[in-house]
Amino acid sequence: LTEAQLPVPTATSVALAGGVVDGTALVTAVLDALGGWYTRWLSGAGLRAEYAARCSSVGRPVRVQTSATAFVEGEATGVDAEGRLLVRVRGEERPFAAGDVVHLR
Repeated sequence: LTEAQLPVPTATSVALAGGVVDGTALVTAVLDALGGWYTRWLSGAGLRAEYAARCSSVGRPVRVQTSATAFVEGEATGVDAEGRLLVRVRGEERPFAAGDVVHLR
């Protein structure tokens, strides 16, 4: 991508930063990592707890934009059994499977 093609002004790329990537090594590393997670997913071995522990939204105030005109604000409290982000909105915990999440200050 050229700088003009990047999705947001703060985005960059390895090529624009002057770096070189070995495509084969990159794909191999990604597939190796995914393979480990896929094995854990199949076995049910604590994947949700691991994800929730690493989710940077949990414990923070967030805005979840669910459409061009609809959003909610609250505190992200965790991840449910289906992998949805849980957000406490006015005392009620609500699950979100899709939406743009913005961390608030």
